[in-house]
Amino acid sequence: MTAPVDELAAAFQLHQAGDLEAAKEAYRRLLGDSQLQPRAAFSLGVIALQSGQALEGVHWFRQAIHGDPLPAEYHWHLGYALASLQRFDQALEAYEQGLQRDRGNAWTWWLYGNALMAKQRCSDAIPAYTEAIKLDPTFFDAYYQLGEAQRISGGLEAALKAYQAALERCPDAAEVLFAVGQCYYQGQRPDLAIPFFERALALQPQQSLWRYALATTWEQLGEIERAQAACSEALRTQTDFAEAHYLLGNLYVMQGRYEEALPCFQRAVESRSNYSQAMTNLGAAYQQLGQENEALAWFQRSLQVDPRATNAWFNIGNLFLAKGKFETALYYFKETVKNDPNHVEALSRLAAAASQLQQFDEAVLALERVIQLIFAWAVAIAISSIMTWR
Repeated sequence: MTAPVDELAAAFQLHQAGDLEAAKEAYRRLLGDSQLQPRAAFSLGVIALQSGQALEGVHWFRQAIHGDPLPAEYHWHLGYALASLQRFDQALEAYEQGLQRDRGNAWTWWLYGNALMAKQRCSDAIPAYTEAIKLDPTFFDAYYQLGEAQRISGGLEAALKAYQAALERCPDAAEVLFAVGQCYYQGQRPDLAIPFFERALALQPQQSLWRYALATTWEQLGEIERAQAACSEALRTQTDFAEAHYLLGNLYVMQGRYEEALPCFQRAVESRSNYSQAMTNLGAAYQQLGQENEALAWFQRSLQVDPRATNAWFNIGNLFLAKGKFETALYYFKETVKNDPNHVEALSRLAAAASQLQQFDEAVLALERVIQLIFAWAVAIAISSIMTWR
């Protein structure tokens, strides 16, 4: 008769050989043995994870922990299964239980950091990734995720150092190259972002989101034609990319090519039916082409989707102001200012409409607010200039 320990060893060999069904049967036969039950249940959980059955994995890992709560790997495997189900609060508890038992596992710290990131606790994830790197200085993913946590938390210089460490271990890691570009873009250095975006895309040319990021960066640098080319390339890869259609429409608007902008904004709305900004800009393009009825219809549709669409309120006000319908225009300018109290143009138009209606007190109040905003802006510019010279 085969001893249970030998049966466990035989089951493990089947598992290692990839014969998962036979291994499962062998492990199940050991569930009645009180000493071997926790290890058998744990191994069944591992097979469940390997088979893409995270919920079943949770069941078996909990069975293992109930039988023997001491092994750290039972807890962090439970955390991994829970995280796979996006149950991150429970995953964090499981990882913490595992770390209480064994703080020397780099992979557990990395998984713990990932769960914190999923909960948008990026600052808390930084020490977790740092600990993973201390335990394993070759841990590429830990350097990359540390960079992501620091970048999202606003520590751009620290993020760049982490990304550089990741690239030293894997120079052709496209996702890290793209992240470096994002870091420079966030740091107001679009000129330095470009080469990293291009290197990332050379490695993974089908990444439409990366191509879109390249397009927005070229736009920021004033390179409109290059931005258009990148945007068009993104749309060849992903035809329903609403933001890319919207950006392409704006690029045409910048050049005064309103007819060409129209289908871009229309495709943006078709790709995302609640895209209020695209509706507003579609209306603005029609307005520039003198098609006021179409413009008004799209502005109103934008407001149906998003009642706080400031530019839609403002543009409708301009339409009525141009028609001499001052009372209606005044209403729309007031709504604009309600949504954006610092909208200088809306305040100025509000004053103009109020003056036409002989509502001079309201006009004066609006103009006083304009003067306050312009003065505050001028002071901010002056202070910025002084700091720059220092």
